[in-house]
Amino acid sequence: MIVDVHSHLIPREFVPPNAVAAMTLMADVEGFLRAHEASPIDFSVLSQPLLLEARLHEGPERVLDLARRCNDFLADLVARYPDRFVALAAVWPQGGAPQVREFERCVRELGMRGAMVCPRYGDLWLDAPEAHDFLALAVELDVPVYLHPPGVTFAKPHLAVCRLDETIGRGLETTVALGRLIMTGVLERMPRLKVVASHVGGGLPSLLGRLEYSYDIRHQPTYALDPELPLPPSAYARRLWVDTVAFWPPAIRAAIDTFGTDKVLLGTDTPPLPIPLARSVEIVRELGLPAEAERAILGENAIALFRLPRRAAAAV
Repeated sequence: MIVDVHSHLIPREFVPPNAVAAMTLMADVEGFLRAHEASPIDFSVLSQPLLLEARLHEGPERVLDLARRCNDFLADLVARYPDRFVALAAVWPQGGAPQVREFERCVRELGMRGAMVCPRYGDLWLDAPEAHDFLALAVELDVPVYLHPPGVTFAKPHLAVCRLDETIGRGLETTVALGRLIMTGVLERMPRLKVVASHVGGGLPSLLGRLEYSYDIRHQPTYALDPELPLPPSAYARRLWVDTVAFWPPAIRAAIDTFGTDKVLLGTDTPPLPIPLARSVEIVRELGLPAEAERAILGENAIALFRLPRRAAAAV
């Protein structure tokens, strides 16, 4: 069975009249269903990571209302198509007790398989103390936290041309978040935390060696690390999962070499990307992996991580 872990949908009522094409595509549920039916994808994990981050300025009560409405929308889709979809909660990790309760509602009552969140909300990253209760609940519930960069990254002022904020800035944002989770000791303190990163983990596969040497020379006075980690950064990186949304075989190979075939998950990012679902599957198949590794990336890893329905797992 082939499982896509990276597809975004949004309630139609959230789409303004002047919406960009990507948002319109995310609201076209019927169009996505047709594309899904015509593709080799058997099962998809639905999410909506950008809605809340973009609306923080409207205040916590409004953000909570949007989260509930979006989550109910996704849960309804799953209820209508249980043989095709599961969903991840839309939550603001640093939003305090109401957002933590919403996350718990999504998992315990709506059957969601985790949460998809942005690496940063305002000035707060996931290693901020304000996100601790959210992460602790993810550990308690034993569900993944899936990182997806925001629509506008912190690097936007330098990347405003040629869609570079989307194509480069988002990967940069994910890279920073993963580096912070590793180097500030979050993954050390929460060894059971399951973190999934979009877009092959951003630049982490190519930059992990630099984190490693910072660890190797940590006892030199000018390079002291705080906190001092008991394990090298690569040991924590090996605990991460990443998806294949890179559209570049060498990047996917680097992710496999960095994280392992058991930690790489097929993703399409469609919708909102107007790219045929089959293309993402073909890229994985073109890697020439052993059959067992290919099956793992195309579906088996996702089935295990997201605990897909028994009927879905039986089809593998």
